Amino acid sequence: MRPQTPYSIDLGDRDPVVSFRETPARIGVIAGAWSPADFERFLKMEPRLQGYVGGSSAERFPIETSVVQATRDFKYVKLLKAN
Repeated sequence: MRPQTPYSIDLGDRDPVVSFRETPARIGVIAGAWSPADFERFLKMEPRLQGYVGGSSAERFPIETSVVQATRDFKYVKLLKAN
């Protein structure tokens, strides 16, 4: 029997342990080329992941893009207050 988690409904018939193990790599693939605007739009749609995606997205910006500018742009993304 699979363990019940807060994500069981979303996972359907997938094993939560396997899914949780695969999640960081999947997020990296999806968010790796995001701009600050993409990141902000995502946080508005899925606030549960706030704090998880920022660092991994920021460190994958193309090197041609100014690191200082990318950091500055992410700094101004408005974070939602925890309930």
